Amino acid sequence: MAKFDVNFNFCWLLIIVSISILPITFLKSPADYWWAVLIAVLCTIISIVILDFQDCYHEAYYPSISIDAILSLGIFLFAFNGHQVFPTVQNDMLVALLYMPLSAYSFLVYGNSMADSVINSLQIIWIRYVADLSIAMHCILAIIITVNPINLQLEDTFDVPNKFCLKRVIIRTGLLFMALFVALSLPNFGAVMNLFGSTTVPCTCVVLPTLYSVYIKAATYDKDKDTWIKPTFLEVLRNTPKVLLLALIVINVITIICSLIATVMSVKEIIGVHFIPPCYILPFLAKKNRTRLEANVLNCCGKYMNISRFGSECSALSFSNRFNR
Repeated sequence: MAKFDVNFNFCWLLIIVSISILPITFLKSPADYWWAVLIAVLCTIISIVILDFQDCYHEAYYPSISIDAILSLGIFLFAFNGHQVFPTVQNDMLVALLYMPLSAYSFLVYGNSMADSVINSLQIIWIRYVADLSIAMHCILAIIITVNPINLQLEDTFDVPNKFCLKRVIIRTGLLFMALFVALSLPNFGAVMNLFGSTTVPCTCVVLPTLYSVYIKAATYDKDKDTWIKPTFLEVLRNTPKVLLLALIVINVITIICSLIATVMSVKEIIGVHFIPPCYILPFLAKKNRTRLEANVLNCCGKYMNISRFGSECSALSFSNRFNR
């Protein structure tokens, strides 16, 4: 919108986007549009590698690995956050070629200058707008897939007819507005991804699935009662192959330890230097205490984030305040 000199307060933008996508949540799942998401990702990769590679790659700085790298576990696992609510049509990311190049190429080209979103580092404006639009469409389609199972569960709980009606509108509108309230309460979504990705997601995507798997395989079928008998914990240990059991124990122990560390670090990030007050509190704060919520137009590359292919003025990614407009 900055291209047309139209500026929205970040918090108002959340409300506008939520209202805009509300009608889409009434539609069926766009599972047949997976190719659109793949094209969007491929276009972003091409933009990163071809357009900025020559200018940024030779100036890229790769910091040494530290314990802070554990915090990335939250963001990595957050990619699987929809699996527990939509287990029948989930993408387990078994084909690494479809999702790993974006992260690998981004870090290769930009190094430590890459911020929360690699799109902020694209220095050709029209390419950046196209990438933003593609990712936005991807997110809108993903909302339908992720929210739809919750909508169906709520509609079943409240006996909503299986057709378009006023009750369906109320249920789905209420759920989306609850999500909007969370977004307005925690506008720094990067920190929220770290928190949820290191707390609930490891349980729903690693710990619980492995437990369910061994319990299901250890269960026995009672022909007389025509039902499955839930095994005890000792029966699970006895009936599970020892190699598989050892592998699952190692995976779960590592996941739990890393999750605990990442959780502590993400909480410190939220309440520490990265704390941003809720949107509905910001208007009541003094101007000097208002948090900056809008990113600059250009995030340059290089160790000191001062390299631009156009020679324009650069600065590190920051947040600007528009509440006093």
